[in-house]
Amino acid sequence: MELEQKFENIPGNLQDAYKQCLKGTMLHAYEIMRDQREDVNLYDISFHTAEGIVYSLDHEIPRLRITPEKNNPVLDHIDDEVNNSYKQLANNGIYKVLPADFNRVKSAEDTVTIDLTQLRLQRDDNKGNWCLVISITNYDKLNQEECRLAECIYGQGTADFRDNMGMLKKIGVDETKVYVLHPEYVKTNAKENALGRVAVLESYFYHYWCFSAIDRGSDHSHSLRGVRK
Repeated sequence: MELEQKFENIPGNLQDAYKQCLKGTMLHAYEIMRDQREDVNLYDISFHTAEGIVYSLDHEIPRLRITPEKNNPVLDHIDDEVNNSYKQLANNGIYKVLPADFNRVKSAEDTVTIDLTQLRLQRDDNKGNWCLVISITNYDKLNQEECRLAECIYGQGTADFRDNMGMLKKIGVDETKVYVLHPEYVKTNAKENALGRVAVLESYFYHYWCFSAIDRGSDHSHSLRGVRK
């Protein structure tokens, strides 16, 4: 009989925290929100999440691919001596995804591919980054590509998405944001290599929720949620 796995919040930058996490147990954003529905003490914590974030330029179309932990190229190389994804992100803000890893991400059935040009992005004046704004009560007004992105992050399947949005509505959050690299940035910087970034779910007690697909993973104030080794 297998022992029940105990999920914990493991604090630190992504490299240090991931070293302490049992591989394959790091939670994705929608899974963390499931736990938050049961435990309000998780509301005021920002989490590194397991989503693999890969940007590429495909036949002149800038795309974002989101893939599970098992295909995440940044996590796969986070502690390498030569091709260290964490050091590249911390020092340069860009991780150049290896071609073999990019092919694995592209071919995976559970990878979600988003055409960045179809997202109606807005400039966030406070952060200076670009984001998709999602109304908690009017998310039916999202276009098809925006809806695919929102559901990939906030809920795998109708029930999870509905319940996670219901949690935000209940505590008074009117909108949530998804931060992505701007299409023009991807066009300029992903001509030769696909680019990897890190995913973060940010929440500030009872009033702010967002998902960042542009993080570098070096923030020590974040945690990840998984089973400790």
